Amino acid sequence: MTLPVKLAALLDHLPEYLQNVRTVRVHTNKDTAEAARIVQRWRTPMNPISQSQLTASAKADFIIGTPYADRGTLKISQLLKEDRDVACLHPTSLINQIPVENSGINKEVAEKLRKTRKIVLSNYNLTCIINLPDGDDVTENMIFLIPSPLV
Repeated sequence: MTLPVKLAALLDHLPEYLQNVRTVRVHTNKDTAEAARIVQRWRTPMNPISQSQLTASAKADFIIGTPYADRGTLKISQLLKEDRDVACLHPTSLINQIPVENSGINKEVAEKLRKTRKIVLSNYNLTCIINLPDGDDVTENMIFLIPSPLV
């Protein structure tokens, strides 16, 4: 599955108001430039998209990212603690590790994670976790079976 297909599944299911937010950050590791171009075409404002790290302190109204699996749970946990508007693509099998800290389960993070929207791309063991703390309280989960292209 290519990055454009993954991003399309996400962007098609985001609330419409996010297309008009002023500052957007996109960080997808080696694919950041391509992902930023895709998101730029999707959104209305034409100001540049920030390509800094997901957890950078610079202001961002909405963050889209694909953190590496080994550090992703920590980064997503931090973003949830900070109540950031964020969408992160993460391995489904590691989602239960997001609220885990050295001292045990962080109940605040676990509750925030429970309230996130989730889009599951089942063929690839990937889930897009969408946190919109100021959005509606509707928890929405979607599961997609996207067939692999024949090689």
